[in-house]
Amino acid sequence: MTATEKLLPLAGAEVHFTAPTSIALSSRLGSEGAILDRGQSITLTDEILAANRDRLGASLFDYVDDPEGQIERWGLVRVRRGPWPEDEPRWVYGSAEWEVAREDARKAAWGIEDPQERADALASVSRRFGPAATTSRTTNARGAR
Repeated sequence: MTATEKLLPLAGAEVHFTAPTSIALSSRLGSEGAILDRGQSITLTDEILAANRDRLGASLFDYVDDPEGQIERWGLVRVRRGPWPEDEPRWVYGSAEWEVAREDARKAAWGIEDPQERADALASVSRRFGPAATTSRTTNARGAR
């Protein structure tokens, strides 16, 4: 294999999605597609690989090992090879999923009776989720009548 050749994913390969992505599940008439969310993984089949080829033979899955190519084409990385990394959150800072996960972790931390354990858990929430989202905004209306 030369440096310019890509190792394309084959049937049986697992991929995960880093952003909501629509894929075809089959090329049969009337078949369904799926919108896969950040953090979801699938095992590719010959049918999925064929169904996602465009009229020129290109596919989303051709970019699985090319993050720079994905950013150039779509402005973000959508798909990567392998299962979702266990240590990577499925939420994005500031998203609705982040807010729910942060609030759940915060409530659990506040439910700890031991003050030192509670403080440690709250510090862990801050490290993992970052600061809370802004809940208010001040608008300068100077000169407005």
